[in-house]
Amino acid sequence: MVEVGRGLKAGVVSGVIYGVVNAIVNIIVMGVIFPSVFPEFFVQVFGFVEMIILVVLFVAGLIAGATIGLIFGFIFAVLYKELPGRTSVIKGAIFSIVLWVILGLTMQLAATSVGWPPSEARFLVSIPIMISLGTSILLGILLGYFWDRLSP
Repeated sequence: MVEVGRGLKAGVVSGVIYGVVNAIVNIIVMGVIFPSVFPEFFVQVFGFVEMIILVVLFVAGLIAGATIGLIFGFIFAVLYKELPGRTSVIKGAIFSIVLWVILGLTMQLAATSVGWPPSEARFLVSIPIMISLGTSILLGILLGYFWDRLSP
């Protein structure tokens, strides 16, 4: 039970940091990079309403990050001794890559199969896939790091 509590604490802390980083990356991509590189898809200039939406997305990222961290922290604690790797950080990175393949990559590819994004923008799918891989690895590394720091 102590290990599960440790995993939950490490998961929440890691998840909040993950949520902040993920929200910032997505805001940069959606608010800055996509409109400048692909103006034909983003013809509207960002106004007050769009900025409010970005703030809401940021707050939602924090809440989602903490929730994801809580769930992944629990799973990490249960599987910790079975995960390959000598250190908690390596175990966390491996854990996150496996979860990314199962959840993140599968969902991105499923979205593509049902017609998102439109066929003229299919090449854009690689951007969220790479972002989700990077942030997933970050979450795993943070989970392993805080696992060590929050030892009983």
